[in-house]
Amino acid sequence: ANTGSEHLDVVPVSVTLVLPSSTGEAPVEISLPQITIKGLAPGDRRTETFRAVSPSAGSAVVRATLEPDELLGDNTAQLAINVRDLMRVLVVDGRPNLLDPPSSASYYFAMASDPSGRGSDGVKVDVIAANDLPGVTFDDYEAVVLLNVPAMAGELGEGGALTYPQVDALEAYVSGGGGLLVCLGERIILDFYNGPFHRDGAGLSPYRIGPWRGDETDWDAYVRFDGETIDQTSQAVPLFHGGGRDLTRLIRIFAYVPVEEMPLPATDDAGAPHVLARFTGADALPAIVSRQYGDGQVLWLYTTIGRRWSDWCDDQPRGLYVTAIQDMLLALARGQADRAGVRVDEAIEAELPPMFTDAQVTLRLPDYPVSDLISLGASDAEDADPAMRLYPQADQAGIYAVQALRPDGEVLQQLFARNSDPREGQLAQAGKSRLVSLFGKERLTYRDADDLETGAEMLVAKGEEYWLWLMGTLIVLIALETVLAQKFGHYSE
Repeated sequence: ANTGSEHLDVVPVSVTLVLPSSTGEAPVEISLPQITIKGLAPGDRRTETFRAVSPSAGSAVVRATLEPDELLGDNTAQLAINVRDLMRVLVVDGRPNLLDPPSSASYYFAMASDPSGRGSDGVKVDVIAANDLPGVTFDDYEAVVLLNVPAMAGELGEGGALTYPQVDALEAYVSGGGGLLVCLGERIILDFYNGPFHRDGAGLSPYRIGPWRGDETDWDAYVRFDGETIDQTSQAVPLFHGGGRDLTRLIRIFAYVPVEEMPLPATDDAGAPHVLARFTGADALPAIVSRQYGDGQVLWLYTTIGRRWSDWCDDQPRGLYVTAIQDMLLALARGQADRAGVRVDEAIEAELPPMFTDAQVTLRLPDYPVSDLISLGASDAEDADPAMRLYPQADQAGIYAVQALRPDGEVLQQLFARNSDPREGQLAQAGKSRLVSLFGKERLTYRDADDLETGAEMLVAKGEEYWLWLMGTLIVLIALETVLAQKFGHYSE
């Protein structure tokens, strides 16, 4: 954010990944590639997205630093995060085929995101049939993928009303920050997708849809993703940014689901839909659509993601399919609570695993070793959680390290970050009303400088002239210095 009055042509931002030390010493810092922000006008704000791979899972801090100036306190911001060892993805297959796996809706998707089936590439995919949905807990996953799922089961509620518990659970999951990818196919039931899934525009489905078009057996008749319509800012389709738009010419789509595109305003839960790509053709129908839903995001692909309706999964050239799938998952994966805005004076709350409940817990402050380590004991309150350790006086900006040491020598470290309020770096004149709002009338005596005749008057507060006290103190110091000089200034030989 440029809170100054000058246009900034180039703003270099240094990024550092901070990890706990394996030996329990000071955290380890790893420099990441520098980010350069260009053309930041006064009052402008800019968000830059980047990706980095941590060498280890667990607690970490990302630090962004601007070039130093006279006000150092607002040049650094730090974000505490928890690095996952795996991204868990639930794939619901609406067309499973155990006898011929490649014909399943999920086969190519699972191979592209988790080829080993064991999560060794950073993504662990669990594939279930649509009938198994009632036994699933969505919160166990960073993303949920529906592939050609016909519908979700309804139940008769009180008064005979039809309810959809799985739809309700999925809406709650996405609203809480989860990611959802929906790919359609020939098995979908329109009454479900245009009914409880759409909810007149307030549901997970942003648009009403019609019967699918095309001929999956005629590979000479097809549409493509229109490269000129690709959203160049979306992190869901970065493969098709810039010159990558030409890659869309290598994907043939033989069948798709048409969308009834209508203006749809945002609601309290559901944001307005955003078209990321369109199909070629005279009607230019939406092909990929994203929608913010609460704290999460929904991504719709109005065709299949497997071989049945397109040749995309042939992955030619290499990476055309695999990279796109992984990009979508990374863009959708459930994020973490935004702790970048955590300010000083907000308490540190460290929740320990059960095996560390009886460990010796210490806290390292940002200015360590100037400040000693602080012992964090469990609260004496009857209703206190023994796994929770609290430090309420986090009044320093920087990184706090909580270390738990078990008697057997095993060490656990958690990192926390606190930031100075960047508004403190604004040097614009405040004025009386602003100062009163900050300090209150009881703590503030305001005098307008234009009404003061001399500089001494600016030291006057509540009728007391402090310059007289200063002058008296100065005279005493001069007299004392004269006496000492006479006493010790001459020495006999």
